[in-house]
Amino acid sequence: MGSVFYNRLSGIRTNPGDSPLLGLWSLCPGAENLRLNSAQVKPGDYLVPDTAGRWTLTLEGNPEISLGRLGASTSIEALDKDTRAIGRRLKEVACWPEWLEVPPVSPELGDKKELELGPLEKAIRKWLPYLREVCYKPSTHLKVEIDLVSVSRARRTATQALNYLAAHTEDWDKLIVGGVLPRRVLAELREDDLNIYENRVTVRLIDHLKLHLIKRKVALRKIRHALEEYSNYSRALGGLFTRNSRICELWGESVDAAQGRRMVDETLKEIENLVHQLNGLMDTPLYKEIPTTAAVPDTLQMTNIFANHPAYRYVALLWGEWVNQARSRTMTSQQIYEDRQALCRSFERFCTLLVVRALDQLGMQISPHDLKTPLVPGAELRLVAQGGAIFSLRWDLSSVLSLSSRLTSVRILPLPASLITESIEDKIEAHWDQLVQSFQERNSSIPTLVLHLSDPLAQVSSDDARVGRLWTVGNEREYNVPEGLGFVPVSPWEIDSVERLARGIRWVFLKDDLLAYPHTLKTPVPDGVAVGPWILAGGDKGHARITRLPTNDETKPLKERHDRTEFKLQRLESSLVDLSNSLKKYRPKRQEYQHLHSEKANLEREKEICQRELGRLSSFTSEIDALRSASFADVGQCPICSSRATRSQVGGMGYYRYSCHNCGAAWGVRICGSCKQRFPFLDPCQVSLPDRRPAGWIDRTFGRDILAIPIGIGPEITGFSCPGCGNSS
Repeated sequence: MGSVFYNRLSGIRTNPGDSPLLGLWSLCPGAENLRLNSAQVKPGDYLVPDTAGRWTLTLEGNPEISLGRLGASTSIEALDKDTRAIGRRLKEVACWPEWLEVPPVSPELGDKKELELGPLEKAIRKWLPYLREVCYKPSTHLKVEIDLVSVSRARRTATQALNYLAAHTEDWDKLIVGGVLPRRVLAELREDDLNIYENRVTVRLIDHLKLHLIKRKVALRKIRHALEEYSNYSRALGGLFTRNSRICELWGESVDAAQGRRMVDETLKEIENLVHQLNGLMDTPLYKEIPTTAAVPDTLQMTNIFANHPAYRYVALLWGEWVNQARSRTMTSQQIYEDRQALCRSFERFCTLLVVRALDQLGMQISPHDLKTPLVPGAELRLVAQGGAIFSLRWDLSSVLSLSSRLTSVRILPLPASLITESIEDKIEAHWDQLVQSFQERNSSIPTLVLHLSDPLAQVSSDDARVGRLWTVGNEREYNVPEGLGFVPVSPWEIDSVERLARGIRWVFLKDDLLAYPHTLKTPVPDGVAVGPWILAGGDKGHARITRLPTNDETKPLKERHDRTEFKLQRLESSLVDLSNSLKKYRPKRQEYQHLHSEKANLEREKEICQRELGRLSSFTSEIDALRSASFADVGQCPICSSRATRSQVGGMGYYRYSCHNCGAAWGVRICGSCKQRFPFLDPCQVSLPDRRPAGWIDRTFGRDILAIPIGIGPEITGFSCPGCGNSS
């Protein structure tokens, strides 16, 4: 049974155990005869629960096996609301340029129809007065009941009252001359019955309309939250200017924020007013009289009251509008399974869009050979960075993306589960253990970034350590996240999702690039080569160290010397050929022959010296060129503004620091005073640290323009946290 399940994080086929985490497991070849929640599955499908949050597996010839309940119970609901629309849009794109044309936000942000009142809301606003009239002046059915009551309560006796009284002397009060004076008598009790079909429809309609309006309120609040975040970015409050500028550029592609916010505020005000009025109708006697268990089929029966009553007829119209616009259709087990597979695929495509956007933001471009290659599962594309480094992006069939360079690789795992939203639930610890165990079982040094669904309106404390460990790229020791494992919360409602992912990718690749320097050259420095700002003399056996790749201007004198030496060698070889011919001519003449022979020996010695010098120059320049072609990063280029470094400092134990005159940033490698480990840092030098630093403050303040976590007392950065031990350095 375990052979058909595949753990996407560990890459191992194994049994998922109890309460598997949504999105962590998929089905392998061999699952063709398996049925999950009574639905037929196929290899590559996600392991998804049914509507009750359960997994039930059936294999031909085996009894049912239950895997327990879904612990993250709101993940499917969050996926439905957040990724369905953008998933449909991304399903139509193929090649790299088409991916770049799609904004990494929910299409609802740029759709005016989603910001205004919909057809159903307009119908509620229009016909709500008639619904109110029905609630306060409902039609009733006259109900007559026969009951034994005291004489004082009887208004009309029942036809069988005398017969009953004659047979039940215990209900007599006393005998009188003319007969019997009764104490209790059978009487007709008449009362209005509110529990009729039309009123049940009215009450259930109120429930349906309120539920629809509440869902609309949540969606609109997410939109308003996103627009408010944009306002903060556009005013550059509390964050790095370059980060805010990039986010504003993304916003400019998707929506007019000022107009959108006005529309959302107006629509929210209208919907809240409608919800308030519906809440008032829930306090009426009609609503309280109808049992909550009174179900009404979706298909309305057109009774005389619905057809002719001046108020009830609009209740019927409003019911029909709700059925057409907001009713959840009934689906079979197979349809539910396929719909949830589509939701998981939508989140997978959204994460792929974030990867494409983040790589483009980091300066990577698609190779001309792969310009028209579709980016689909199973595809592999080549990318070219600004310095000419070659990267490979692969989207494998297990829905994991891999980005690789010559030195480093990273796996990016889309996990369609809302981990932060459910971090307050009891099972989050079990899910955390699943993730950590799965990562450790992989037995690989390749870093992994897990992209999980974030809810911008989640009511959880961002100061909770359980939230913080789900919002780190793996360089914060305080959360005790395994080395090489990072978590990035993303959402179509959060425009800075691209920045978060770009920071994670930059940490993996720029970290190794910076730590690769100072790089010791294999070839000794040729004699007479001037030591420039990019090369450090004094290495072992004359092998110099370089702190960065030199520019073309810096290597120009070296290449000119190489060309001069090569030209000199060619002239010497030509002169030796001429001398050899002359020696044959003057062999009989002893004196002239000896003079030419001596001159030839001198030229050969000079040629040998020239060849050695040319060999050293060629080896030295070839090694520098090989570093460029082998994707060695140019760490002398500012990671923030791409300008050339203007100042540099080099110290012992591999410490070095570059600074940029254009933007003021500083970057390089520091040495931890506690564990003596080298670690990279990037100091933007443009931003103050916030007073309060909950989970996610790094992304909200710096975006991608940070490496090691900055530390400071007050707003000033005084050091950085060592990724190895967590101490300040």
